Amino acid sequence: MNENNEYYEEHDLKHHHEHYGCFHDRHPWLAHLITALSVLIGAFLAFYVVTDWHYKRLLDPVHQMKKMEKMMMKEDRAMHKMMKRDFRTERNLESYIQLDEAPDSYIVTVNLKPFNNDEENVSISTDDNVLTINASNEKNKKNSSRVLSVSQSYAFPNNVNFDKITKERRGDKYVITVPMK
Repeated sequence: MNENNEYYEEHDLKHHHEHYGCFHDRHPWLAHLITALSVLIGAFLAFYVVTDWHYKRLLDPVHQMKKMEKMMMKEDRAMHKMMKRDFRTERNLESYIQLDEAPDSYIVTVNLKPFNNDEENVSISTDDNVLTINASNEKNKKNSSRVLSVSQSYAFPNNVNFDKITKERRGDKYVITVPMK
């Protein structure tokens, strides 16, 4: 075994002496500088390649078209949602206030249920040939307050007589009769 150990020791010394005096042995700081520069250049090139891919993708017309299509679909969904909400509100107005025409008068019926079943929550005003009905109710809960307010105006022809308007309560309905001349 000694022979084997001696062989390796001689071989290591011989190998060490082959590189002794080489550039790395004389300038170790330069080797570190070259390694640092190589790492820095590699990092810069990797950053450049990734950034280049990113900007090419951003400026790609196909990618831009997909983004635009996505934005337009989002706005379209928002518009449909808003229109659906407005349609529900418009449909609900009919359930609050309804206008019917009789042979000798116009009959406006106000549903009092949403307005706390109180005709005091309904006000009527006239101006020229326009009848305006305002109804409101405020509901207070523990941490919130909700106000329901409905305003509806009706323009009538010149054949109505606002001086003889009658108002009466029939169950949970408030009936306003506008006679014709």
